[in-house]
Amino acid sequence: MRELNCTEVSLVSGAGTSEVVSSLNTVMETISTTLASTVESLTSATDSREISGLFRKVMSLTGLYTKLTFITNLLSSTITDSSSSEETVTEA
Repeated sequence: MRELNCTEVSLVSGAGTSEVVSSLNTVMETISTTLASTVESLTSATDSREISGLFRKVMSLTGLYTKLTFITNLLSSTITDSSSSEETVTEA
């Protein structure tokens, strides 16, 4: 009879998840920086075409940032859940 620790199983099945979250955080920092500079450009823009293009860029970056935040939070909760479970399963 072999006892399997649920934490071991979830760590193996979620291998690489923390690296993905780390990479997503890096991408989100880049998006945030780009978004800030785009908003700054938008506030000083005078041409209507430039304003329209910058506004679309701000909306796209905001949507992307929101989606990545959702994915990051989902993956982070998976990592947290797997590291906090201490159940033991018995396998025959």
